[in-house]
Amino acid sequence: MGFKARLKFVDGVSHLPPARAYFHGSDFMKYDVEDFNEYFSYFLLCMKQLPSEPGRFDYVIGVVWKDLEKNGPIADMFGFNNLNGWPGNPDVHIWSMTCSVFSAA
Repeated sequence: MGFKARLKFVDGVSHLPPARAYFHGSDFMKYDVEDFNEYFSYFLLCMKQLPSEPGRFDYVIGVVWKDLEKNGPIADMFGFNNLNGWPGNPDVHIWSMTCSVFSAA
């Protein structure tokens, strides 16, 4: 198991916050371009359904993986804001999407 890919995401069109996505694979599934496209599409879906008003998050980190029992994607998302004023800790908001169902932590 481990991260199979990662990418930086900067959107200049729809005003989504900058993000970093990590795509996780396991030894029980094959990992190829089709999986990457599925994971990336799911990450974009999650970014477009941020649980707040636009501009709330300064940065987002997402981890996308597949639930082998449900055969569907899962994204664990972490939205950060209040990044100014170091030293200090930013505000962190956590939410998940499982098979396109949103839940807040």
